[in-house]
Amino acid sequence: HKRLIELYPTYEVFEARFIKIQYSKKFLNTNLVAKYIVNKIDKYYENREIIRDDGSIEHILGETNDDKYSLNIGNLILLEIGVNRDCENFEFSEKKKQYKGSKYSGVEEFLKKYDSLGNWGQEQIVERSKELAKLIYINNANYSISRETEQM
Repeated sequence: HKRLIELYPTYEVFEARFIKIQYSKKFLNTNLVAKYIVNKIDKYYENREIIRDDGSIEHILGETNDDKYSLNIGNLILLEIGVNRDCENFEFSEKKKQYKGSKYSGVEEFLKKYDSLGNWGQEQIVERSKELAKLIYINNANYSISRETEQM
């Protein structure tokens, strides 16, 4: 058990890899990882045990945008399929209005933090990527186990 704990990455290593995760209809090989993470974040905010079957991944900054950050994990949010469809390729200010129609707690938390922003871009995506990395890392069972082992 101790050997497995030693293999668990430090937060710095985890964050550096996490913030590089992307999701696009073009990248089928990395989509599973991004989908898993976005659903895990939803489970955290909803305090649910199972993954939703009515969720759809939304690119806050449109995927068709030429910005390389538009595919980044910090630019993704889980929405109901209908709400996602209604967002189309709107600008951030219009998308926030559509997000308010979501019943998902993760979307509510997103709006609490970012509703006052006028624009959504690289700086916000990088910041959110790091926040999500911390949320995932700290709420991982292995993190708790490794911290308990350190305290022994």
